[in-house]
Amino acid sequence: LPGQVITEFWNNQLAAVETVAEGLKTDFNRFKRRVQGIDEEFKRFCDDIKEILEDFENEHGNVYSGATVRRTRSLLNSVQERAIVPFVNRIRFEELAKHRYRTKTPPGFEDVRHSDFFVWADFLLGLSIACSRDVSYERAVFVTSEKKTDWIRNDVAHPVLTAEARAVSGGPFAIWSLDKLAERIESTT
Repeated sequence: LPGQVITEFWNNQLAAVETVAEGLKTDFNRFKRRVQGIDEEFKRFCDDIKEILEDFENEHGNVYSGATVRRTRSLLNSVQERAIVPFVNRIRFEELAKHRYRTKTPPGFEDVRHSDFFVWADFLLGLSIACSRDVSYERAVFVTSEKKTDWIRNDVAHPVLTAEARAVSGGPFAIWSLDKLAERIESTT
């Protein structure tokens, strides 16, 4: 699991979940209180709105649940305990990242922050570590929801990425979507 992925998830997704979660909960409760304070003349509307809000809370309450954040953190901790989580040295690789960006070498054609490059470099480092430990596998697989052509086109990994992964592992390489990973898991169980 590339270290850059955990970093970005933690900084962007998980932080946003907490912020959105708390904001939704606060807004929901504020709105509920205001509805409860509506004049008796609007009682029918008030009851309808209360019912809709209760349905929303029952069906989608997990959206703003602190338990969701805790489960996400637990999942990350569990993955980190079982996975190789490599981080290439950012300072040592920064010039290479800039060069690849300038020459439009994938990944990261449009990624001025070079985060795609560091995801890839971390993946290659992890692949190298797995190979040095004689980890057995059918093929190296990079799982992503990326659709940009600097990663994949028509379900085929960019040739540069394939060549780099094969140079590290000596074996086959593929990029899969989360759906394809789920299909493969289901077909083997």
